[in-house]
Amino acid sequence: MSPESKGSSNGSPECSRPDLALRLSSGEEVSGSFAVEIGTHAKSCPACSVRLSLLQQAERWLAGQATSNREQPKPASPCPSAEELFDFGHGLGARAIPLAVERRVEAHLVECAECRGLVATLASRPPAPLLDRDSAESPNLPSRPRRVVAKTETLRRVGPRRLWLQVAAAAALLIAALYWLGANRASHGQERVEVAGAQISYPAPKLLRGDSSSSMYFPRAALLAASPAGSPGTWHALRFVIAPQAGATLYRIKLFRSPQGAFGRGEPVGQMTSTLAEFDWSDESGPAPSVGNYTWEAWAKIDGLERSLGRLDFQVIEAAEARAAIAKAEALREPERSTAILNWLVEHEFKTDARAYAIGLPPSPARDAFVAAAPGR
Repeated sequence: MSPESKGSSNGSPECSRPDLALRLSSGEEVSGSFAVEIGTHAKSCPACSVRLSLLQQAERWLAGQATSNREQPKPASPCPSAEELFDFGHGLGARAIPLAVERRVEAHLVECAECRGLVATLASRPPAPLLDRDSAESPNLPSRPRRVVAKTETLRRVGPRRLWLQVAAAAALLIAALYWLGANRASHGQERVEVAGAQISYPAPKLLRGDSSSSMYFPRAALLAASPAGSPGTWHALRFVIAPQAGATLYRIKLFRSPQGAFGRGEPVGQMTSTLAEFDWSDESGPAPSVGNYTWEAWAKIDGLERSLGRLDFQVIEAAEARAAIAKAEALREPERSTAILNWLVEHEFKTDARAYAIGLPPSPARDAFVAAAPGR
């Protein structure tokens, strides 16, 4: 058959090199000049590209399954026949076997890894791209395969490479199918989440005037204390958010408890460093802030030098009206519940808590824009 002829029993009607397709489907080793030819041809032939891809996946799988050269201990019991292994594996057309034979095969498989692999092989139908040409051209396949070999050792001598290639290709196809289904489920689930999140009405933050701490975003203004009242900490995790600085390799903050009077020195609470511009306060850095007024300072390390980013104040308060408003909104259904809580927090200057609450809501463009918005911008 000339290379210019179109189509064959092994290639698609559009295949321009049926001679290469025939060599590929017949199990010829892809190496040397043949590897170069089939690789170049597969770039423009969808059918051969699929076959070559499956074969390469199978080869990689076989390489990963390679064992050491040490001789494996031989099983104490003789290997069952190929048909016994097929019937035990319940392949297509398998026959019922006596209970005594089933128990004997089970006991043998415990100590014989090769027969365990053959059970999986004989119980599996080969994938379509790697079917033998003779089988593909026979319209009426028997329900039970013809007995080609009688003993396991003979089966391994006749065609181990083809059988393992078929199993490996089937495994690759199954993994690809499961991945595709999982990706579709994940994408559909994400789509539903985004739709649900888009229904929530996010308030527009108020414009802050005269704000000199443009590089320091949160915490600021009022933060609701942890519940129950008097417990150390805040309603949400205390998160420090700094405007990312170009070239910064490290950020450092210091937290002070503000003095009671007009004069005095703030009491140090602790300090933290992070390679990220947004991070949560950790217990190792200092005690969780309780009710009171606080100031935090920030620095960014750029080109080995620290640059001050300024100071920002916030206060942790116990607000009964906030608790009541949140409890009332919690009785609503979504999206009314989250909409009511967000609007109340923003309206009453709980900007830090509003952002922290929004982070826990379903992702959506509106949610992401609200969380990413710089205060006062």
